[in-house]
Amino acid sequence: MMTSTSLGSIHSFPKFEDGADATRFDEIFSKFQKGIESFKLSQRNNLEFAKDFLEYEVSGKSLFEQLYDLANYDDSVINFWLHEIEILIGAGKSYRDTAEMLNTLLESCNDEGPYNYAFATENFWVGVSSDLHVANYFDVCSKNSKKFKFGVKNEFQFVERAKNIYEHLQFHEDFSKTLTTIKSGTYDDYLDQFSHAFNTLNQAYHLISNKPESNEEDLIVIRETSSRLGHHLECTRQAKNKKTYCFPSDDEVGKYEEVNCEYHLKLNHNDRGQKLSPKKYNRAYFGLKYSSKYRRKIIKLAHLGEHW
Repeated sequence: MMTSTSLGSIHSFPKFEDGADATRFDEIFSKFQKGIESFKLSQRNNLEFAKDFLEYEVSGKSLFEQLYDLANYDDSVINFWLHEIEILIGAGKSYRDTAEMLNTLLESCNDEGPYNYAFATENFWVGVSSDLHVANYFDVCSKNSKKFKFGVKNEFQFVERAKNIYEHLQFHEDFSKTLTTIKSGTYDDYLDQFSHAFNTLNQAYHLISNKPESNEEDLIVIRETSSRLGHHLECTRQAKNKKTYCFPSDDEVGKYEEVNCEYHLKLNHNDRGQKLSPKKYNRAYFGLKYSSKYRRKIIKLAHLGEHW
């Protein structure tokens, strides 16, 4: 199941001032390219461009005409630029035009997914809420995460939604049972806290090292990621009561392996901002397991509930 589709149009292309010359194109295109290429990290969040991407007019001028002005009416230059743009967005070309996409965004109200966003590196789509705008895949991850809590009615749905929205994490097969270990209230009292923890790990997946011996440094990266995403979470090793969990092997089909899951995010507050008593703290325990097949470390989530 797809989690989201981000829609691209003339509004997605970076601004360039009137009177700019052709030397500005590389800078403009690089910014555009960077946002688009970030979506290659995902298999569940699409980027789709309107079929009239170049022809749709804003203030009486299409993107093609704007670029032609920037090229100073040089056909060889504009043809080269159009070729570069086509290579970049060609695979994501839609059967829909800009007007249809705009209607989709204006009517977008589904909190349970799949979600629709307006892809824009600088400009806003006219009339579309700023809350629906994304500049790259990481923006999409955060937008999706804010919607995680909608539609969660039980522990099973909690885990199924988490697997769909946080695609770069592996969840233990008994993960839902760990939610029942929460000592103060239920998972419903911590949906914002838990979604932030998931989002932190899901995005940190792309930032941690590929070195099996660098786990301590990776915990620092995870802490810094949590702060960048809005709320600092401590991420440490377990001092005692270290546990291993059995996960399917990433390197051998049909095999299972024990994974050290002592690393954890400290979750000491509920969604009302109240700090829990020490005996009722929650933790998100996970492992950092190197896979020779994928040549990287996999984040394996084992437990979300009581502090061991």
